[in-house]
Amino acid sequence: MTDIKSKLVAGQINILNEMCSYIDDEIYYAVIVSYKDEYNTRTEGIDRTLTFSRGTKNYKVTINWCGVIDYTSPKTPVHMIVDIHNAICGQYLHGILEQATEANL
Repeated sequence: MTDIKSKLVAGQINILNEMCSYIDDEIYYAVIVSYKDEYNTRTEGIDRTLTFSRGTKNYKVTINWCGVIDYTSPKTPVHMIVDIHNAICGQYLHGILEQATEANL
């Protein structure tokens, strides 16, 4: 892997780590029990598959470093998918608003 590509991958992993902390904070009714990062040759980016445990059931959700939910296991509750999306978008929009506010001070 080239040095530039390594830096891009490291940056994408940092973004995924941040997104996962948002998700972990917001999804109070399930626990992230594992995750797996994979390089997607089609998109040339990192995809992260999260495994959530909720009681006796496990659900898999795959997101890419842009915050797009690429895959959900067949019986993943719709409200969980919505909550994951809201956690990612809400925190990023909040961060953008804070940066804009600080820039205008």
